Amino acid sequence: MLNWRAPILKVYDARISRNPIPGYCSFLHEFHNWPISRQREAQQKRLSQLLRHAAHNVPHYRDVLAAAGVVHDDRVNLERFRQAPELTREMLRTKFELLKSDDLAARAWHKNSSGGSSGEPVTLLQDRYYNDMSQALTEMHYSWAGRAVGGPFVKLWGSDRDILFGTVGWR
Repeated sequence: MLNWRAPILKVYDARISRNPIPGYCSFLHEFHNWPISRQREAQQKRLSQLLRHAAHNVPHYRDVLAAAGVVHDDRVNLERFRQAPELTREMLRTKFELLKSDDLAARAWHKNSSGGSSGEPVTLLQDRYYNDMSQALTEMHYSWAGRAVGGPFVKLWGSDRDILFGTVGWR
């Protein structure tokens, strides 16, 4: 079967929407072909950047990461990462304002909620990067299963809310 959607999506992504998802897909495919040592190094670098950002911009983590010795004077000690307490659903509810990043206004974000297995919804804030990377990961997994970008597929499971009102969209 001819996949007529793929070239249309390629032009749309590159020239019309300037969509970053294809670039993220390329990075993810490359990443999974790297040696394990290089993957771990990249993961540690990204985790360090994230922890540094949290220590500078998220009120809750300013205190938590400093107290655990994870971030001190802009240096990250990943050996101490396990000393930081886990973030729980209860903390998401009770410390919601303290968990917001100071730079939130500069990012394209939206509220989402998850009931998870508990059935008790918890509110989350997700930015554009999160959504785009999630879509790239989904496309990568589809490709591993043999589906080309733009190729037809049948979705047997999903959230009506996401399809009708949410983050999945027409793509």
